[in-house]
Amino acid sequence: MASPPTPLAPWTRTRGPEIRFRTGPVAAAVSTWENAARDHRLEALHVVTNDWCNVVAVTPDDHVILVRQFRFGIADFSIETPGGVVDEGESPEQAAGRELFEETGYRGDEPVRLSRVHANPALQANTAHGFLVQNARFVGDHRADAGEDLEVLRVPSSDIPKMIGDGRIQHALIVLTLQAWLFRRLCSP
Repeated sequence: MASPPTPLAPWTRTRGPEIRFRTGPVAAAVSTWENAARDHRLEALHVVTNDWCNVVAVTPDDHVILVRQFRFGIADFSIETPGGVVDEGESPEQAAGRELFEETGYRGDEPVRLSRVHANPALQANTAHGFLVQNARFVGDHRADAGEDLEVLRVPSSDIPKMIGDGRIQHALIVLTLQAWLFRRLCSP
């Protein structure tokens, strides 16, 4: 999706990106940028990673499947929707179904898009895709990736707004995905 028209001129990359550090599917890179007037030049750090997906999985009895996992950035646990990195050669929809099963052992209907956002355009170029999977049913034990100790939670959908409001769900991209789902429910006939 292109940006809306603006009288501003884009900055030009004059050097880079140069990968400075890589761990798993994430790398830190530095590029040099120059403004259109050529009177400002700076180095900018950006995170290089694939797109991500987040999945709101709803069971036939109207429960939402969530996961609790330890997040190194906050050195604490976070309650989130299932999700993860979109692998090379995989569509976001395919990743949504795969991540749902790997993290929870649930499968359901084909993923329906809820949102598509830039996670943090100041530092990264990837997109976070939000999906709804309805009729989610447990079909087998989950197989979390290395570094993921997951607790699967089954929460009544009516509890989700309160969990966002009282801060039990704090991950910004998860809040956004859940709000897109709540808005869809509110607007659906």
